[in-house]
Amino acid sequence: MPTRGSTSAEHAPRVRFANASATPTAHVYMTGHSRLKFYYRPAMQTIVRGLQSANVTSQLGYDVRHAAKLAPELTHRDIFIWIGAAGLDELNSTLYSMTQRGVYTIFYSTEADFGHVCADKMTLHVREVWEYTQSNVECCVGRAGSKVWRYVPPGYIPRPLAADGGSSSRITFIGSTVIWYDKRRACLREVARGLMTGFNNSGTPIAHSNFTRCSKSFCAQCAEFCPFHLKSSIGDDKGWDKEMQVSSSFLNVHKACNSSATSSNAACESFRLAPLLSAGAMVFSEHCHESDEREYAGLVHFGQVKTLGGAAVAAWRGQTAADRMGPRERAAAFAERFAPAAIFERAGVTAMLAARTRRGHHDGTSHRGHHDASGHNSAWEAYWTEKVVPPRPAYCKGD
Repeated sequence: MPTRGSTSAEHAPRVRFANASATPTAHVYMTGHSRLKFYYRPAMQTIVRGLQSANVTSQLGYDVRHAAKLAPELTHRDIFIWIGAAGLDELNSTLYSMTQRGVYTIFYSTEADFGHVCADKMTLHVREVWEYTQSNVECCVGRAGSKVWRYVPPGYIPRPLAADGGSSSRITFIGSTVIWYDKRRACLREVARGLMTGFNNSGTPIAHSNFTRCSKSFCAQCAEFCPFHLKSSIGDDKGWDKEMQVSSSFLNVHKACNSSATSSNAACESFRLAPLLSAGAMVFSEHCHESDEREYAGLVHFGQVKTLGGAAVAAWRGQTAADRMGPRERAAAFAERFAPAAIFERAGVTAMLAARTRRGHHDGTSHRGHHDASGHNSAWEAYWTEKVVPPRPAYCKGD
């Protein structure tokens, strides 16, 4: 249960290291770049907790060079998971070598289909691809070949709870607003106007001149009737938790935000949503792809950009039972649906890990079978390939 003032470290599972036990060992690696490590951390934390729920030992590491040094030591007993596109080109030959030797290799995808297309992921020498968003999975259906594709989003990790703002709330956007993000800036101005409209409609008269002045400045010096706070970036847990102490509501818009669209095919920013929802924050988001919205239904307020400001004001006034929930209740609702153990169970990861333990250890054999030139084991692939899926949706990037 989330508690105010709790930290990830206080609730983090013990990470055990490689030994000769009967359970497989999962080596979870990602880039050593400090900013990306913070960005990718929700995925690593989710994976570690999911593995723990399946009684699988975890060993964590950072940097491509360290992964390459580890690779020759790994055997068919081991699982290797690489998180993120950073360093992937340099690592691919190492992934090939590991897969050839029977190591069960997994790539965790952190980019939308537009930024890391299916065709590129298909060339990776891995056994599985885990996607951070459901719309990415749909973009690769029917094209997975011998790879298994799974939806494994960043999940609930206990964090200090967000502020409980009520009618005195403000909405915070975390992200860059520099001049070349012109579409995002246009959307933020629409949100500012929506906030002012919401206050104006609820009995706080606002002069027409203020609408233009305040929206252009993203509500700078207009906090009394446009409580909009911009935070250019947060690079560590300390900064994140500090922001949670003073903000109750957060805004999510895409880099290529569309201020007039009534729907969207863009992937949801799951790496932003997971830590916010884990803290019990109220989140207002530009529309995402419908398959992603379904995953967060009831947890995130989705809408057309120009409606989000007004929706925030209405929520702060507690017009529905859901709006009257506090941070603790919202965090618990997210935890129920996105607990790492539940994510692993739904994705079939728990069953896969259990089968690897039975097949690779209990009978004393490796079950490596025959590997083709791309490093795939035909016997394993026949066992793991999931049910037939529909054709690739038209909205995905043509590749």
